[in-house]
Amino acid sequence: MSIPATIIATMHAPPTRRFIGGGGERSDWIEWRADLLGDSPPEGLRQRAGKLLYNLRSEAEGGQGPTQRDLRRARLLAAAKRFDFIQLEGKRDLDHAILVSIPPLRRVICWHGLATSATALGHMLAFFRRAEARLYRFVTMTDEVGAALAPIQFLAATARRDVIAYAESDNAAWTRPLAARFGAPLVFGNIANGSRSALANLDTMVRDYGLPDLHRVTEICAIVGQPIDGSLSPQLHNAAYRAQGASRLFVRFPAASFGVFWHGVVQPALFETIGIHVRGVSVASPHKESALAVSAEISAISRKTESTNVMVRRRSDWYADTTDPYGVLMNLAGRGIACSGRRVAVIGCGGIGVSRGECGHRSF
Repeated sequence: MSIPATIIATMHAPPTRRFIGGGGERSDWIEWRADLLGDSPPEGLRQRAGKLLYNLRSEAEGGQGPTQRDLRRARLLAAAKRFDFIQLEGKRDLDHAILVSIPPLRRVICWHGLATSATALGHMLAFFRRAEARLYRFVTMTDEVGAALAPIQFLAATARRDVIAYAESDNAAWTRPLAARFGAPLVFGNIANGSRSALANLDTMVRDYGLPDLHRVTEICAIVGQPIDGSLSPQLHNAAYRAQGASRLFVRFPAASFGVFWHGVVQPALFETIGIHVRGVSVASPHKESALAVSAEISAISRKTESTNVMVRRRSDWYADTTDPYGVLMNLAGRGIACSGRRVAVIGCGGIGVSRGECGHRSF
């Protein structure tokens, strides 16, 4: 079963021709970053989306807008005459004059801050709900996979349709489409021009995760490495999952240390706390050797090459294998080049670099 996602495009730079006919036409709403772009949207912007959201993100919450209450009040009240919804920072904008002038159904009460726990987010929601609003938005800033999961755990525990929560960074772009599967009514994606978060671009998320369709997810597969920004795996795997009707999602998990990732995320079963099981991991550089240390079962070719590029969960244990040598050897065979018994020069490292075991031995 799939449900449609309501998409909101965040603008960090003025619209260009790239916007016309690009991500803007995929979105249902547009978020106008007034702290970066000024208070007046260009004529015709409203025709690109059904609703406009005004966001005067303050320096205190990672933006460039003012923090002084008087300055913020004047700009927010002026914007309320031109925009459909006004984002109010829960820690500085909920004063009497603003709440009297902007009705609850036009308010989006928000918080941006460093990564925190699901419990702490729940306490903030309880405090912010003293002021009625259309939506409550929580955005944590983190690059670490375990910390990025906290907003999703919060959504799963809250089970509300007026709460949005996700992590803000390229490394945590996967939390945005996942959040919609746990009740978040909007999926935020950046317009490509001027965006500082390539993997959170609207076009990238449509391509990688199939938005606006949101199929059910009970299993996660991932590519783990550093860097993996250019990996096509999410696009390819997720397209296959949708075609097969599989309840899986493939994501990128950047990790400088495989051990920290494994013992901090997979081994303590963090995803299981939200009813999702990690089923498979594609291992990218520089972790192809270190990943063997956590594998209960290792294929013969992985033992021979001392590396793995794919790990699969079998019941409670993990099985490590590698397709790297076969990729090299099959390609050579296709070109009519026989390897058996030959001396070869190995250039590189990892599973491909040590595929000498199938070709004889190496020389340099």
